[in-house]
Amino acid sequence: MKTVAHRQDIISEELPYAAERLTVHAHWMAFILLAGEGGKITFKAHYSSSDIQGLVARALNKDVDKINADLIGDFMREYCNLTAGVIKARLADVGINTGLSIPIVTRGFDEIWRMDRDISNEIISIDAWHLKWPSGSVICTMAARADVWAAAQDLKDPTTDNGSESDMEFL
Repeated sequence: MKTVAHRQDIISEELPYAAERLTVHAHWMAFILLAGEGGKITFKAHYSSSDIQGLVARALNKDVDKINADLIGDFMREYCNLTAGVIKARLADVGINTGLSIPIVTRGFDEIWRMDRDISNEIISIDAWHLKWPSGSVICTMAARADVWAAAQDLKDPTTDNGSESDMEFL
């Protein structure tokens, strides 16, 4: 997000995840699904339009008053695509092939799309983190199911990767 939004002051804080309660995060949610033979991963970004409008303006090099709901939705769908693309590439590095859904933006301020509400006990990992900057924030959640998470334990920590910066274009 720091690179995409041209902000180095974004911090990430881990959030405790409470499966027994529905948590209200924000009034919009962007999400994407990664799925393959080994299971599925759902990545979600919860946000408020007013919180993210300035971030989108900065990322797109536009005035804040020119940022509308369509641009915000496009930005968040692209953020989901980029995040899922990194996850997909890292999974491929350890032999897990996945496909991606198209990212969706919807009014979905709580965890109604939670994977752990399925009739299953195959959830291996549910993580949540809060991206914050001085004028706003985004809450991200990710749930991995079945063999995906077990095999992904071999993934490299991206913060220790000595490779070059990504040449990925955004919007």
